[in-house]
Amino acid sequence: MKLSQVNDLSVLTDEQLRRIVYDGVSTAPAHADVALLLGSYPHLCAIRAAAAARLHREGYVPAIVPTGGVEWGVEGVTKSEADLMLDTLLAAGVPEDAIIPEREARTTKENMLFGAVQINRALRFEKVQRVCIVTSPDHMRRSLALARWLLPRHMEIVGVAAFEP
Repeated sequence: MKLSQVNDLSVLTDEQLRRIVYDGVSTAPAHADVALLLGSYPHLCAIRAAAAARLHREGYVPAIVPTGGVEWGVEGVTKSEADLMLDTLLAAGVPEDAIIPEREARTTKENMLFGAVQINRALRFEKVQRVCIVTSPDHMRRSLALARWLLPRHMEIVGVAAFEP
């Protein structure tokens, strides 16, 4: 069953809803030329950035693009999503030269578009064959669809869902 075939979500069982939202979402590490790390609320930024840091530390991705320009007040300081994730990545031991921040995006679509600009500037599209999208499980299917639509066609798009530890 596809969500587009349902007019009233209340008629679905919990299992049907789970399958619609999460089927095909993977937490398995994936090798890629770069990870596109999508911003969100501060709590989710930390979870997502920790997952991307693990991918880097374990040798799955050599570069990470934390993307997000929405600003949040955290502990009396206002920072963009990208900068919140940058802090988490650095604290987790990811070297600064492996991080390519994007601080303008305000939507998932913009995460893809503006993240793509950063990927092209830093790594050149022709050298990037595989991109790993790192986001929350319930955001993954939509994010992958947007990435496949907006990123260059020669790139393989994979996803790694970041679960709360």
